[in-house]
Amino acid sequence: MPLSPARRVEPFTESVIREMTRLALRHNAVNLAQGFPDFPAPAPTCPAPCGALSA
Repeated sequence: MPLSPARRVEPFTESVIREMTRLALRHNAVNLAQGFPDFPAPAPTCPAPCGALSA
């Protein structure tokens, strides 16, 4: 017999984190919704955000 969620949790909707994870996988993107990547950012992506933060 397959398991199903209890009726009391039926009103709960899917979390934004799950949706962002699914979208990231679909578009082969880096998913920052669940934390930080475990690899360094490519060099060309660093100057613009760093400049914006120090402005």
